[in-house]
Amino acid sequence: MSLKSASSYDTLFLRSLSDPEGFWSDAAKDISWFKPWTRCWTTATRPSTAGSPAGN
Repeated sequence: MSLKSASSYDTLFLRSLSDPEGFWSDAAKDISWFKPWTRCWTTATRPSTAGSPAGN
């Protein structure tokens, strides 16, 4: 996921609002994980910087 212009930022921003699970799933693919994550979004918890629900 990379930003090449202001319009690509706008597109990504709007997707993060309309499809947060898909947005963060795609973003997580750019990270090297020791243990792959199994989900990236839950409605039971709000997003935080503490880490992913199941990845390491």
